Amino acid sequence: FKRTLFQEVIEWISSLFGAINSAMLAYPQLKGFFLAALVLLALLVAGRAAYARQMGMPGRRRKSGGTRSVLARDPWAHAQDEALAGRYLVAAHALYLAVLEAIAGSDRVTIDSAKTVGDYTRELRRLASDALPLYREFATAYEPIVWGSRDCDRSCYEQLSGIAARLTGRSR
Repeated sequence: FKRTLFQEVIEWISSLFGAINSAMLAYPQLKGFFLAALVLLALLVAGRAAYARQMGMPGRRRKSGGTRSVLARDPWAHAQDEALAGRYLVAAHALYLAVLEAIAGSDRVTIDSAKTVGDYTRELRRLASDALPLYREFATAYEPIVWGSRDCDRSCYEQLSGIAARLTGRSR
């Protein structure tokens, strides 16, 4: 009788759990280790989901077939609202997201919350994007804010907003 790939995978998973169970029976102290590893994995997944939700971006977004996912709230408008409220650091992060949305719309860039400013720079360089010089200018001003060596005050936000406006084609 011929077995399907699905049956093979199920059997492999079953044998893996059987081996883990045998190891835990032979060495009871492994039970705590596997339980701790499982709890840690669950916490990492939950933390990643919570972080992505708080940052307002799904884990991965793709531009495909001329459409791309859109945030429930426009990051440019969010940045303006936060700046008006005097929360310039939050506004700077929203500007960064607006910039990413703009380059994802004009270039073949995939937005991923795990990517760094440098990752996007390398991707834009690889794509020979026209947005690269402005993105670098934005990144040069934005990175010290993110890494804490510079506070984000009104003048810093205005500088970022000016660069972001040119990158996104929006008016301030």
